[in-house]
Amino acid sequence: MIHSSKTQLAANKIGPRLPNIVVVDARFDAYKQLAQSERLGKLNLHFRASGAEAIRLARFQRVDAWLIATELDDMSGNDLVELLQRKSDSAGRQSDKIALISPKKTSLQQLARLKRDSLEIGADAVLSHPISLRDLEEILGVNDQGQQVRLAGAMGSCIELRIAVDAALISIALLIVG
Repeated sequence: MIHSSKTQLAANKIGPRLPNIVVVDARFDAYKQLAQSERLGKLNLHFRASGAEAIRLARFQRVDAWLIATELDDMSGNDLVELLQRKSDSAGRQSDKIALISPKKTSLQQLARLKRDSLEIGADAVLSHPISLRDLEEILGVNDQGQQVRLAGAMGSCIELRIAVDAALISIALLIVG
């Protein structure tokens, strides 16, 4: 999904900047609740199915939070977290917020181990489905100016967001058919 610079400029002129959230998971359908939040103009949502696609996106897109499945098509979620951490360290900037998504059937013991391992490699949280807007607010926390990050959208960007969501759905359909 590509957002033009005009979309970002319109959002910045009208109100607070919308956070960019990247979901790295081949199961796009598990994020319907977040897609609904995007349609309401509360965030910019980007879907990628593999770690390599996510790394390519990170080269040119500012990302506020990453939601990464534990198992991806081309690498583990932990591997992607480590790559993203190295990228931000080498760029000399504050790292993006990162949450790993626990698999559906996870025992309490497995979840505790996943949380421990995730924190060791630099993830900020471990989330379970369904992921809500409130979960994202907790991950994003406080912005650089010490103000609470609010996921509130600007009405002017709703049309562009709707077009972007439609483009994502078309991409998903092409992946399924192809």
